[in-house]
Amino acid sequence: MQLLKEFLDRYVCSRFYLYDPPGVQADLHEREDAPESFKAAVEEMEEQEPDVNPWVCVVLLVITAGLMGFTTECVSSSHLSQVMYVTRAVTAGAECATHEAHAED
Repeated sequence: MQLLKEFLDRYVCSRFYLYDPPGVQADLHEREDAPESFKAAVEEMEEQEPDVNPWVCVVLLVITAGLMGFTTECVSSSHLSQVMYVTRAVTAGAECATHEAHAED
């Protein structure tokens, strides 16, 4: 377990380092040793217009989260009612068996 924790710690720290390396030049594409193809790709992405309006994405995300919440609530409530039904049936069956055992005595 300790080994797993060490690997996880190192992975998280490496992600922080890659995202924000120490030094004056914080962006990877501004470093001197960055490949020219990488620098050109970053420039192209910065100049390119997005394909979808960000507000459309936000609205779609809110709608999707609402539908997921509603679906989860419906599934969990129907599952809960099924569990309650099975529990009542099992409990009733156990009570019947107990009464039959006492009746035989």
